[in-house]
Amino acid sequence: MASDVGGAGAGLTSATAVRLLKLACEAVGLDDRGAVLIRVGENALLRLASAPVVVRIARSAEYLPEGGQRGGRLPPAHRGGHCRGTSS
Repeated sequence: MASDVGGAGAGLTSATAVRLLKLACEAVGLDDRGAVLIRVGENALLRLASAPVVVRIARSAEYLPEGGQRGGRLPPAHRGGHCRGTSS
């Protein structure tokens, strides 16, 4: 089983989602400033202010679909959570 993004069994929180959003946006060259948190549950959904993009941050890699939508992926050092961007 993949580990939780927060580590040590911690759940996905808004603070963790915002931290991972910043890392994911840096990795794919998007601006995370002004992002709006839509919801946090099994996934965190955030809408970027700088581009027509909604980012989904999964609790772990288990939540990502196999061969799903193309999106940015964090470098190996940051793969506690993954980011998939979807243009709207």
